[in-house]
Amino acid sequence: MASIKDYIVGFISDTQIFQSKIPFYYRKIENKGDYNSYAEYDIPTGGRKITKTGFIEAIYEVEVEISIDNIDKFDAIIKSEIVYCTFPTTQDGSRAIINKPFFITNKSNGFFSIDNFNYTVYRLTIKEASLSTDTLDQNILTINDLRNNSKIAENSTLTKMKGYYKVVSDTIDIAKGTINNISNTLSLAGETASNITNSFVEYQRIATGLSNNIDRLIGIPEQLANYFDVMLFNYKLLADTTINQANVIKNFFTTFNFQTYNNRNSNIEEDNYNATYTLNQYTVSNLFCSYCENIIESDFQLQKDLDQIKIDLENIYSTLSFIDDVEVYRLLEKQRTLTLILLKEKENLLKGVISYYTMNVNIIDFCYLIFGLVNDTIINSIIKLNPQLEDIRLLNGEIFVIK
Repeated sequence: MASIKDYIVGFISDTQIFQSKIPFYYRKIENKGDYNSYAEYDIPTGGRKITKTGFIEAIYEVEVEISIDNIDKFDAIIKSEIVYCTFPTTQDGSRAIINKPFFITNKSNGFFSIDNFNYTVYRLTIKEASLSTDTLDQNILTINDLRNNSKIAENSTLTKMKGYYKVVSDTIDIAKGTINNISNTLSLAGETASNITNSFVEYQRIATGLSNNIDRLIGIPEQLANYFDVMLFNYKLLADTTINQANVIKNFFTTFNFQTYNNRNSNIEEDNYNATYTLNQYTVSNLFCSYCENIIESDFQLQKDLDQIKIDLENIYSTLSFIDDVEVYRLLEKQRTLTLILLKEKENLLKGVISYYTMNVNIIDFCYLIFGLVNDTIINSIIKLNPQLEDIRLLNGEIFVIK
């Protein structure tokens, strides 16, 4: 019989920051896979149509061994609505899930003993928890919703950086390397701006100060976080237009070397994680949120430009997969969803905006006259297209609508 130390280790926690965790050993891992779901139906006139209906998150059937010393804690954790797991998805450990949220839908257990140590075997079915955003009322979304979500994400990651950033003697060089990697990439991307404002000068001054004081700052998370906060604030203002600023941020993500240390199965891996993770998380979260705001604040005249922006947005979003803090990931996913909805509105504007000249026309009568019906979607669309309106009850002058 194999010794317990021959099995692959994993961890489980009931907290998204993974401060407390219970180790366990895998006897069996069966990956049921993640896949797209489809619906198919016959067409009366002939043929069959297959439509993608959604995405099914990963499901795993596992057997794990828990030391009797940890059984009470383990039982308490798996009773939580959502648990957070780090574990390999292949038996040889070549691929792994890192601190992702899961539901435990089924469990059974039995007792056994190896080498005078007592263990319980748990058979678990765990399903990856969906990170879909809250239901959003698309009819009333504005740029302010995007800005508010940005602020929440930025404050959250800044607080986490102050609270969880930690450097020990063995990770000083790694911490310095991470800071220099971020700063250098920011500078290189900033130099690509077509028209640079005075904020770039202030950014460079702060970045130089960070470099000159790096030995002191890496030991003081609060001050280091404040440096990063002010540095990124100026960085996000360095271009003369919102679309130019968006391109600068895109160039950062294109060239940034994501040096992440998400494995935390040993003391040195834990130290590497503490010295790098929150720095990277704060920087990319902050810039991603700013990118979303910039593209929504920009004007587009051609559909092909909007199409490219959506491609760039998805490419940047894909680089955030290393983030294992569920709260932060949810905020960034919501930022992406809000942005796509607002981009859709811009796309609608490009499909055909026409104008009508009015004189003291009630908005309800106007809707029936132009559209043959009235609803909140139409009224909100008129309001957004016509910010000059002082009184939406009576329309005067040129009124723009989407037909």
